[in-house]
Amino acid sequence: MTIQSGQIGRKDQRRSARIGMPRVWRFTLTAVLAAIVGGALYLLAVRGDALLSDLAAIAALICG
Repeated sequence: MTIQSGQIGRKDQRRSARIGMPRVWRFTLTAVLAAIVGGALYLLAVRGDALLSDLAAIAALICG
């Protein structure tokens, strides 16, 4: 029994489609990263001045 060249190409295409991160994991990772970035932007917009003063106080503690 011989395999035609067209069948080999289709098998390679199916195999290459499976390589990589599954869609569910990719979507979950994207959603988590978007939530983290969105939360950071929200904190910066709402509490920006307070965050800067807190960072300045922490830097003063560390640096002396």
